[in-house]
Amino acid sequence: MSTIATGMMKKKITKANIPSLAELQEVAQLEGVELIACKMTVDMMEIDEDKLIDDVPVWSAEDFLKYARHCKICLFTS
Repeated sequence: MSTIATGMMKKKITKANIPSLAELQEVAQLEGVELIACKMTVDMMEIDEDKLIDDVPVWSAEDFLKYARHCKICLFTS
């Protein structure tokens, strides 16, 4: 059943002209979005840090929270 659902979603994504994950990632980086890898996920999934995108730091939750507490987020509502 999941194979059928995956196929259906891929068709809908193609039909809707939704950019690929790689394209979205590239646009985000060009727009100045900072990518940060999750240390717990990297460890749990046994991901080799050399396989990650160049210059993307691997942070623990504590590292991220120290950084994020100074962030400002703008929410746009209609």
